[in-house]
Amino acid sequence: MSDTILSPNDGQLVWLGGLGIQFKLDGTSTQGAFSVVEHPLEPGAFAPPHTHSREDEFSYVLEGTVGVMLGDQEYLVSSGS
Repeated sequence: MSDTILSPNDGQLVWLGGLGIQFKLDGTSTQGAFSVVEHPLEPGAFAPPHTHSREDEFSYVLEGTVGVMLGDQEYLVSSGS
């Protein structure tokens, strides 16, 4: 992968209800090593419970507070978490 600088508006953005998906880098840009996706959320929006069996998912909250469930444990995480 060559050096890449992304601006806040770079990448295709699609909305599924109140859940946004902005594709910053995909596997074709990184030789399949990883991807970077930003999820802008409207207040009260949620992703249905799901698991990832072929990849790891890392999340970082930029602003606001988000509820997440890891296993059977629920958490409220705020910006910087």
